[in-house]
Amino acid sequence: MSSPEGSLPDFSQFHSLELGTRIAEGGDSVVYRFGGYVVKEYKNSIYIDQVTQYQKATEQVVASLIEDPLTQEVKIGDETWDGRYYANPIIEVLSPQHSVGLVKAVSRYISGPNGNDLMLGTNVYTGRLHQQLDELGDTAEATFLREIGRKMPERKLRDNFLRSTLSNALMERIRIVTGVRNLRTLSALNIKYRANTENQTLNMIVTDFADDLEDLVFP
Repeated sequence: MSSPEGSLPDFSQFHSLELGTRIAEGGDSVVYRFGGYVVKEYKNSIYIDQVTQYQKATEQVVASLIEDPLTQEVKIGDETWDGRYYANPIIEVLSPQHSVGLVKAVSRYISGPNGNDLMLGTNVYTGRLHQQLDELGDTAEATFLREIGRKMPERKLRDNFLRSTLSNALMERIRIVTGVRNLRTLSALNIKYRANTENQTLNMIVTDFADDLEDLVFP
């Protein structure tokens, strides 16, 4: 169900959610994975114009972070890594197929663990963390991220890591670039982490910056 990098899939397949795998549920949607893509099915109180406006906002954030990179020092134990933020946009909004259908949004699937996977890596999410890291293969990156997950119960390491990755500067950038109001604090669930162990850089990819589209006020 995935497609080559740079090409787009047949979006009609994403109406048949039974063909995907349910992987998460948020405040406003349920998330399904279709190979290299994820599909959010929004609750019935979310309308297509809201999702379309949010799609535009995600595109604005992507462009801003490319044109003017936002970096952040990240504390990982006794080490300081260079962190950089990216964003994953909505690439298609799907209208309901019939009168009782729900709006859906399609994005590319991002491999790697999110903040909650790492924080609870040796606790209740152990299986999920290993699954996410297995997608990265037998690599130095996977080994490093697995070690972070193993050490996360150490409160000081966890607090420093989260404080330095859940940046207020990022949310301020999003507010300025999009003009969207009523945005809340960024959730660790909505950042995927990818590491380059050779030059100690951590890429932090924002997959969602809104807990519930109903709360947002668009310009």
